[in-house]
Amino acid sequence: YPVRLGIGVIAVAGAVAYIMAGVVNWRDYQQRVDWGVVWLYAGAIIFGRVLDETGAAYWLARTIIDALAPLGMNHGLPLMLVNNGLTACLTNLMADGPAAAAVGPISLNMAGLVHPGTSYLPFMAMGTAIASSFAYVLIIGTPPNAIVYASGYLEPKDYLRVGIPMWFMANIVIILLVTVYWCLRGFGGLPGF
Repeated sequence: YPVRLGIGVIAVAGAVAYIMAGVVNWRDYQQRVDWGVVWLYAGAIIFGRVLDETGAAYWLARTIIDALAPLGMNHGLPLMLVNNGLTACLTNLMADGPAAAAVGPISLNMAGLVHPGTSYLPFMAMGTAIASSFAYVLIIGTPPNAIVYASGYLEPKDYLRVGIPMWFMANIVIILLVTVYWCLRGFGGLPGF
């Protein structure tokens, strides 16, 4: 079997290579790296993995599906749209990468429970990945928001004033993408659509 290296191993190897080559020293890393962001991403990835390995992602997926069943939204496009909406809400409370890492196992379990063995799963994953980038409403939603806020030209109310309409527009676009574009491209006949 070939050895597989994750992006984390490659990043750490690069950081070590920079130290070994004398490009930077450890003090540079201590002073100039925002370790809070590193821990946020690491924690979210670990959280997603724990959800998956303990069965909590399956339990949450089953609970969400059961809650949506009386509304008739526990399958196909309605389930995907609910999942995208939940992901888009969560991504405003944490960075986009961690939101995708935390919601991903739940989304994949929902897809597997509702339409096992079909091509529905990759579309649910794509919807989750796309919706996790809708962090327009709060400063903490994504690092670029925090960078712009740190300039001092914007206030939190500016993010709300512009971000809420953008958030709704982005969700409308993803709904149109899923229901119109993907179906017109021939995916509408697949199980789950």
